[in-house]
Amino acid sequence: MTSKKRRAAHPEAPAQKRSWLWAAFIGAAAILVVAALALAFQGRQTTASYTPAVTGAPSAQIEQQMYDYGDVKLGQTVKTQISVKNVGDTQLVFAGEPRVEVVEGC
Repeated sequence: MTSKKRRAAHPEAPAQKRSWLWAAFIGAAAILVVAALALAFQGRQTTASYTPAVTGAPSAQIEQQMYDYGDVKLGQTVKTQISVKNVGDTQLVFAGEPRVEVVEGC
């Protein structure tokens, strides 16, 4: 079969390839436009103004410093949720498990 006969046997093959490429190109361009718009609008969003209590370092603020559970029997489990807030202007990182001191009362 000569090259002319091959072309005549499949006249629509190059047109189908081109239409698929155009669809892929238009889809990629649309994705790029959406991403560019998202980045442009993200920079314009204003956040609430926050003035840190400590500048130049992190600082932990614990909502409640002491908890009084009254009389607790030996072996009884007591669960407590402690809220910690970073009032500094840099990231607060816990290096390990937080330590809790248990003090026996009279």
